[in-house]
Amino acid sequence: MQGIKKGIIELADMIAINKADGDNIRRAETAAGDYKNALHIFTPHGATWFPPVLTVSGRDNRGLEELWAKVLEHRDAMIAIGEHQARRQSQAVSWMKDMLEDRLMAALKSNPRVAAELPEIEAAVRNGSLLPTLAVERLMAMTGL
Repeated sequence: MQGIKKGIIELADMIAINKADGDNIRRAETAAGDYKNALHIFTPHGATWFPPVLTVSGRDNRGLEELWAKVLEHRDAMIAIGEHQARRQSQAVSWMKDMLEDRLMAALKSNPRVAAELPEIEAAVRNGSLLPTLAVERLMAMTGL
């Protein structure tokens, strides 16, 4: 239920409550109702797609066909309005930036001077004797960037 927070639940295209079997059926249905209510509060009405909330059981193989049908329905709806392609393009740029950040950090840490001084710089930031902005400037100067 921690997911019912403005900002997080707004990202959901669909919510599937798993383990809706045995003694959990009632709890899963209650959780589904809570999510449906939260979606009505946080999600703007009139959107092309309103996120469905489903209960499923992998153990009992219940609700899985409906879940897959909703996945395909969502994909088709997003393709029809061009949102699918726009999301893929945005994801590609995000992945590129993530990879760039990872590689820049790896290059930074592999720099012998940075590797030697980084623990001291981190300690200085941690104890408040060095501002994070100045620490970054110092590290960047060591690399020539």
